[in-house]
Amino acid sequence: MAEQFRTVRTNIQFSSVDDELQTIIVTSSGPAEGKSTITGNLAVVFAQQGKRVLLIDSDLRKPTAHYTFRAENHVGLSNVLTRQASLDEAVKTTDQENLWVLT
Repeated sequence: MAEQFRTVRTNIQFSSVDDELQTIIVTSSGPAEGKSTITGNLAVVFAQQGKRVLLIDSDLRKPTAHYTFRAENHVGLSNVLTRQASLDEAVKTTDQENLWVLT
């Protein structure tokens, strides 16, 4: 499966040849459609390529990125949005070099 995500990464990069890619948004209209699987795997393959990646899990009801990357979820995106925490406090490191998560 990793090879397929590397292929997707390459296709995404070729789609923005003129400008360096800064942001990718993955969304869908319903639950359990693979958003977390896709974003987690894309984040890893971009990080493996040496890109600095911040994966933002903006599902405020049921975030899952912290499970995938074994990160704490005591302070997160909702705390930043309500100014109860700084971005530095909420962004968590992962075991994958170049990859951070915010849930």
